[in-house]
Amino acid sequence: MRRRTARRELGSASQEEAPRQQQIQWGKQITGRDATVDTILGLFETHGHRFSARNLATVAHRVAKIDGRRRNRVRNDDHRMRDLANACSRRVEGFNSQELANTVWAFATADVKAPELFDTVASAALPRLGEF
Repeated sequence: MRRRTARRELGSASQEEAPRQQQIQWGKQITGRDATVDTILGLFETHGHRFSARNLATVAHRVAKIDGRRRNRVRNDDHRMRDLANACSRRVEGFNSQELANTVWAFATADVKAPELFDTVASAALPRLGEF
């Protein structure tokens, strides 16, 4: 049996977001003390197609924060980071101003090239500048 991955139409209208309780459980795993870049991206890879906008932004933020602390660099060729950038781009309209800011900060801090994400966030943020 093939494992369903985040790469499959992540964030598209055809995917149903998981219930709130499941979002909370994933959020705790993402932000847990024992979380590593690999475990966070693994969780995203497995369940990201059902993540809320908040959990998508939190994954990006935590990966950048943990990665920076350890002085490692997430590789630009890591398909999970490309998938995360694509998922965030598709779901950007569901992000609040804090989630937009955290996502842009995270990709910039991790030095992951995501020009389409930055363009999409800029377009979404412009009409909401008063919220920042």
